[in-house]
Amino acid sequence: MLLLKIGSQTRTRRAAELLLKNSIKTSIRKVTDDDGCAEGVVVSGSDMARAKSVLADAGINIKSVSEVRLGK
Repeated sequence: MLLLKIGSQTRTRRAAELLLKNSIKTSIRKVTDDDGCAEGVVVSGSDMARAKSVLADAGINIKSVSEVRLGK
């Protein structure tokens, strides 16, 4: 799974809604790091290219991408 750091909480939630509307399974995950991002959108690796395209078309910039492991 890949974590897309978007930025503000509002933009992150908007990004998640757009991805869901485009049939891309996603979830929001809180992250704590030094760049000020409070939340990120988690997508599967196979949906990454489509997710980037959908977000770019909507004018939403991705600050960074990192790999995450989801716990049970």
